[in-house]
Amino acid sequence: MRRLPLIAAVMFATLLLATLIACGGGTKEQAATTPEGIAPAPGAPAAAPPPGESGPPQEIIDKALALVAEREKIDLANLSLAAGTTNDYPLSGKLAYSFKVVDASTDKLYAISLDADGAEADPEELLAGEEKAYTDKYGNLEADLFDKLKSAPPDEPIGVIIRLKEPPYSPPPLPDINKKPLTDAEADAYLKLADEKRAEAVLAITKPALDEIRSMGFEAEADKYTPALSARLKPDDIRKVEGLKGLERIYEVVQFEQTVDIARQVVHADVLNTRGFTGTNEKVGEVEVGGKINTDNPNLSGVTQDTNNSCLTDHAAAVAGIIRSTNSTVRGVAPDASLWIGGSCSGYTDQLEFAANLAADWGANVLNNSWAYTGCIFKTDVNKFMDDLVATRSHSVVFAAGNRGNSDGCVTSPALAYNVIAVGASDDANTTDWSDDTVASYSSYKDPTTTNNDREEPDVMAPGTNFQSTKNADPWTGDVGSGTSYAAPVVTGVIADLFQRAPSLRILPAAVRAILMATAAHNIEGDARLSEKDGAGEIVAQWADDIIQNVNGTFWGGSYSTGWASPLDFPISYALAADRPTRIVLTWDVDTSYASYSSKPSGDLDMQIIDPSGNMVASSASFDNNYEIVYFSPATSGTYKVRIIRSRWSTDVTRGMSYAVFQGDPALLPTPVPPTPTFTPRPIPTATKTPGPAATSTRTATPTKTRTPGPSPTPKPPTKTPKPGTPRPTRGLPTPYM
Repeated sequence: MRRLPLIAAVMFATLLLATLIACGGGTKEQAATTPEGIAPAPGAPAAAPPPGESGPPQEIIDKALALVAEREKIDLANLSLAAGTTNDYPLSGKLAYSFKVVDASTDKLYAISLDADGAEADPEELLAGEEKAYTDKYGNLEADLFDKLKSAPPDEPIGVIIRLKEPPYSPPPLPDINKKPLTDAEADAYLKLADEKRAEAVLAITKPALDEIRSMGFEAEADKYTPALSARLKPDDIRKVEGLKGLERIYEVVQFEQTVDIARQVVHADVLNTRGFTGTNEKVGEVEVGGKINTDNPNLSGVTQDTNNSCLTDHAAAVAGIIRSTNSTVRGVAPDASLWIGGSCSGYTDQLEFAANLAADWGANVLNNSWAYTGCIFKTDVNKFMDDLVATRSHSVVFAAGNRGNSDGCVTSPALAYNVIAVGASDDANTTDWSDDTVASYSSYKDPTTTNNDREEPDVMAPGTNFQSTKNADPWTGDVGSGTSYAAPVVTGVIADLFQRAPSLRILPAAVRAILMATAAHNIEGDARLSEKDGAGEIVAQWADDIIQNVNGTFWGGSYSTGWASPLDFPISYALAADRPTRIVLTWDVDTSYASYSSKPSGDLDMQIIDPSGNMVASSASFDNNYEIVYFSPATSGTYKVRIIRSRWSTDVTRGMSYAVFQGDPALLPTPVPPTPTFTPRPIPTATKTPGPAATSTRTATPTKTRTPGPSPTPKPPTKTPKPGTPRPTRGLPTPYM
């Protein structure tokens, strides 16, 4: 790799009860035992609306504030907007607006939705109406498949995924890793239990459906861990299968395409390697379009390959090298990890999903995926598969965001799955100096269409431009091009290194995502909190490793369900220091059985940060992300709290949840700035309260780096350092890998 591959980064019922009690959660009675702290004083600033929203009309905003004031018996002057979106329901012809309103006298958050006429509306009813309109138009078929059947030859078989309805499913209770970290054996035992329980639950759904399809005279195969069947059926046969009991929707099997030194040093994965964490004993899966390498490459010896449906590709070899090349100069991010490679030579959905299951069954705890759907669309079937792999089997999944930055900009599926880590690509200019880093022009950044249109992807960024990596022919290393394909395995390798440091993370994919996002404080573009093209920022492996050790921050990992109180306060175990830039990220996993999964996540949690005096000093309240993020500087030192507010939890299942806290060196990070609201909020009376520190910032400002960052606590020198012994690859248009 021109860039030496970079960084990466439940069990028994009684243990679940212990986890919930320890975290201040569980039933409402249990939650009452959790210290709630001093009642927050009014007047702390609310978060600005999430990035990317256009904003409802002012008269609708005024109406929303007035209705909340009337409904909650609150002084209208105390209300202001925390977030607001415009919601379009095209099939049913409806328009609505959703708001989150903060009361300055109590810091409480209220949600309200209005229709186009300004009357209060139920967003779940609007979504149900849109789903009915979809069914009325397309039946139980994916829209693209419905259109294809209109002109498909009657005797031509079409590959389909038959997705089945699933009752609420929660994985085995998580052990309380916050009290006692897991050993390797304990983490592996949980993952084995999670697989066994998931397979048992899925079999109960797929077996009756498979028997019914076979009784129709058709052949199909059932997935072991996802409630879905795959088959090749003629158009008339597909229409017959529409009558299958328990059918959710039928999707066409489509083809996916591929998406790709000094990178290892840029993200400070070399620091992890120096600390002794090189992925030893960790198992990594690589799922590819292609999916086969030349095992004669001495830099990739010991790789396990699956030959089902796979063929030799240079892309697979390049990605494999970024993860675990043992070459002394073109070195992988996790050179001592074990690697499994497989995939689909043709890029078919069912074959790629089959390969992902094989990788997980082999023991891979993190899966790298440098492939994507060619279209700008939310592919529900494959996105659900990947989200299930994370939420019900506890595997971390990494995806390249796509290489459409120079065309429509769309982040591609399955990187649009909620629970995966979507990775964009940067250009590090072949130096370890952060000041010359830019967002790669090809890197996808355009967000998906959702109910409230405020979802922000990609999650993080890593170097992806002009790589040197491993190849399938002698001399075995060389230029392999550019792409988000090569940024993703940098993150995957870092995750493997972090798993070696803390085996407990193997069963907590939500925590892995929170840690990487919280420490992705190398801001390349836009606002330092969250911005359009680099998401939370470029990952910094060293800082991720720090907070795992409770250095410069900390993290909490567990699960969440409707049994938890709301609001719920978590005292941060790491005492925050005043005047240090602080990033806090809350993440949670999504339930794929939620009826409106394609439109928005199954849960909407908001986050407030409470200072030692009980004042709210930062908040984040998006609608369609399954994470919240703040960036602020504490005014005082002491014990702060993460306050979690349940705006919506439209599922009966338990899902993984985590938060991570990172405090950076003020000399290395941009100074947090106050938000610039998209809306014009009503002024908060100054007589009621003295304003606290600035709230989380928005993407409107672009802070200027004042110093070239390097591994903390000692900054790298600002001189540019080209990669030794490797000539600078020719620049130009990036290789269109995904």
